[in-house]
Amino acid sequence: MGTIFNYYGQRSICKMYAVNYTDSADMSAIVAFLGEDTVKALDSYMLGWFYEKKVSLIDELYKRMVLTFASRHHLS
Repeated sequence: MGTIFNYYGQRSICKMYAVNYTDSADMSAIVAFLGEDTVKALDSYMLGWFYEKKVSLIDELYKRMVLTFASRHHLS
């Protein structure tokens, strides 16, 4: 999960500042892990500056996703 969220942070920076960035990553493993709807939501939300309020919302989302994953796989 941490790697996925780190990817989205790096992607956001690249989209803002890289001159030749193309958003062509193979997201199939992430889609298989999180689901298509979640990936679509992350694709649109995890862009731009991650100011304090946005970081708080991302932290809450991350926490809920981890708890859901743990529950789904009987890890808690």
